[in-house]
Amino acid sequence: MDKIDNNEQVIYSALPLKKKIAINLKTWINEKILGFKFPWKKLIILLVIALIGVGLYIVVKINELPAIERTPYDKTDFMEVEQLKNQYDDEIVLENDNLKFVLDTDTTLFTLQDKRTGEVFTSNPDTRSARFLDPLKIYYAGNLGSVSQMSVYSQAIDYEDFLVRVEDDYIEVLYLVGGKKGVDENDFPLIITDERMQSLILSKLEEGSISYRRITEQAYVYGEVDGVAIWKLKSGIQTSILEKLYDIFYTESGYTQEELIYDQESNGIKIEDKYPYFEIAIRYSLDQNSLEATLVNESLVEKEKYPLVYIDVLPYFGAGTTEEDGYLLIPDGSGGIIEFNQERAFTLPYNKRVYGNDLASFKLIKTEDLSKISLPVFGIKSNNKAMIAIAKETPEMTNLYANSSTQDNPYNQAFYRYNIREGEIYEFASINSSVQINEWTYYYNNKDFSIKYIVLDEVDATYSDMAKEYQNYLIENDLVKRNDFTTQPVLDLTLLGGYMIDENFIGIPYSTVKSLTSAKEAKEIINVLNEAKINDINIFYQGFSNEGLKPSYMGKIDYDRNTGSSRDFKDLIAYSKEFGIDLFLETYVNTAYTKQGINTKTMAIRDVFGEVVYHYDFNPATLFIDQTTRERYILSPDTYDDTFHALTKAYEKIGSDNISYTDFGRDVYGSYKKDNTIYRYQTIEAFMEILNTNSFNKQVFRNPNLYAIGYADSVTDVDLEASNYQIITYSVPFYQLVFSGLIDYSGKSFNTDDQYSYDYHVMKAIETGSNISMTWTYESTVDLLETEYSKYYSTFYEYWLETLKATYKELSDLDIYSQTIVDHSILTSDGLVTMSTYANGKKIVFNYRDFSYTTDSYTVAANDYYIVEEGV
Repeated sequence: MDKIDNNEQVIYSALPLKKKIAINLKTWINEKILGFKFPWKKLIILLVIALIGVGLYIVVKINELPAIERTPYDKTDFMEVEQLKNQYDDEIVLENDNLKFVLDTDTTLFTLQDKRTGEVFTSNPDTRSARFLDPLKIYYAGNLGSVSQMSVYSQAIDYEDFLVRVEDDYIEVLYLVGGKKGVDENDFPLIITDERMQSLILSKLEEGSISYRRITEQAYVYGEVDGVAIWKLKSGIQTSILEKLYDIFYTESGYTQEELIYDQESNGIKIEDKYPYFEIAIRYSLDQNSLEATLVNESLVEKEKYPLVYIDVLPYFGAGTTEEDGYLLIPDGSGGIIEFNQERAFTLPYNKRVYGNDLASFKLIKTEDLSKISLPVFGIKSNNKAMIAIAKETPEMTNLYANSSTQDNPYNQAFYRYNIREGEIYEFASINSSVQINEWTYYYNNKDFSIKYIVLDEVDATYSDMAKEYQNYLIENDLVKRNDFTTQPVLDLTLLGGYMIDENFIGIPYSTVKSLTSAKEAKEIINVLNEAKINDINIFYQGFSNEGLKPSYMGKIDYDRNTGSSRDFKDLIAYSKEFGIDLFLETYVNTAYTKQGINTKTMAIRDVFGEVVYHYDFNPATLFIDQTTRERYILSPDTYDDTFHALTKAYEKIGSDNISYTDFGRDVYGSYKKDNTIYRYQTIEAFMEILNTNSFNKQVFRNPNLYAIGYADSVTDVDLEASNYQIITYSVPFYQLVFSGLIDYSGKSFNTDDQYSYDYHVMKAIETGSNISMTWTYESTVDLLETEYSKYYSTFYEYWLETLKATYKELSDLDIYSQTIVDHSILTSDGLVTMSTYANGKKIVFNYRDFSYTTDSYTVAANDYYIVEEGV
């Protein structure tokens, strides 16, 4: 018996046909119409899916960025290699009274001769290894944003893929780097019908010949697809076979590119773009005693799939070999020396961002406290020759790279790495593995980058001579004005005002502002200093408003009752003027602690992933961020106008025409929201625009970068040492040698910088000609020990008054503050015994060792100094 399907309705009836039709119709109406149930659930699901799809489409469209289009670079008067050699033979020369620049027309490498001394600098050291012959090294983003390197020498010069333009005052070389250089599989149809193979190729060859067999046996296999006879190219064919195959196809058979495109497209084959290609020009010109090299940004060409990320510019120019003695001078902190051929194990190359790291990224772990690069310059001394390299244009977009010779790289080199894009790493991690993705900004930096290499004409120039040369450059180019007219040591005194602290009342927590030094108490400190006959004083008052030392956004000034009202500060400013003291109310311009008063979506900077960036203090024990501290937002340059308008108005009201900055001029950053990318150079442009129009009489910056120093009347918090990197042999006061006599400066606070002893700070002040720096509070700071302000544990002024008086007298009696530092030298290989020479001829030796230093003429006690010559 057949199985009955219970899902199928069967009618058994002996009724007439008409009745059967009526019953069936009635049944259908009852089931399909009267019994119909609308599928709401399915409809809702479909609607949700549709809404999600539409939403995603709208989001993609909103965030869709326009294609990057560059105006084609004007290549007028550029010559190809054959024309170049016909016109100039083997070399092109630029020459003036002091220098001779010679460019090799075969390699585009060059030499620079100092005609005054006969010394010669080369763009690349003599070597048999092509990897040390690059005038430029190109880095681009590939799979997952990972960085790959491309050699200009092997991917352009070797193939004569460069153009040269020669004018009266410059030579410009345009490199065509990468791209498809030789024969590969893409030069042949991956699939071609038998009919076309026979008519276009095989019919042109003798059957059984080597060429015929090379195609039918070595390169292609015969087959059939959907009844159509075809030939398919084999994979993994050797390059030598492909080169022979190319001749067979295109020379013997007359196959063309048009036919190749037809065959590929008709078989649905899309050619993969697997060859990165770039164009970039570098321009050379001479000026008195310098060579200027400029990366011409307008010339850059890149493929969308392979965006440029950075470029090493002249990485071997002036490099010292293992046969030469010398050193690299880097402007890390006060300055550092990297001696040639150190042979130190596990020494990492020096690689640091000029003007400091970008703040537009989250930091979860604190690295060691390091000095930053405030001056965009480095020096190379090799045997008797020396030069300095100044990042003249757009230094904020560079890293300074330096390396002592190693087994892998036998050259002592220093150079700038120019960042075309900004990037950040994101790590996808699981229990067993992790994958790093490099995210890069969509838009690129569109500024030229130029380096000025100044050749020193001294026979045996030193880092002191390099400092003098750089000082002259700054003065001649109006980058720094002479502002140091003091004849005695100056006290740079930081007074701490209010601070925010959490308290509770009958168990109810609340936040309040307490005062460490009120405006009225600051008057008492002024009286104490006057009685001590310390007269040359700058006072920087921190935490005067907006919740104190870690203030909320200062685009609106709110005075704190416990610290002082606007009237209290007006009285304090008038009072300080009576004593001839310059008092500066210190502000944050590009920083806001907490979200109070700001819209983070529009006012705070973004990282490369488009997220709003904020920071916390680090726990000194764990080095991890401490989320119990006040969060700190970095403000977009778009906020500067409103901030300064508010500050100017508030300062005018209390009669203050002086201002000091905690962060402004020190921090450089960008903001990398995709549809509103701001690069670091745009932040500096906004900074300079503000300071060119503000009305303050005197301005003080903390550890500023070069672009800010030109606006400063004095600077404080500058580094007196270089970072403690293994590659740095020892520290030198290059920064102080540059600015001695130009601007008043002081280092870290003697009583709060507990990395070094108080006596060390005193010795460093004398050695570098720095002013005295102190941080004081009127109240005791015992209550700060369990707070985020615990670093101020030693600021109670009564503890330091007598010590300050003794230090002020000691430095005054030396009579060096009416002089400039004209020379500095290292006397021992560890760099711990040094000597400073002042303009009046006075020479002082400083011994930072824990044991005495002895010569035939004198002995310097441990951690002490000794006057070798009094001078005149």
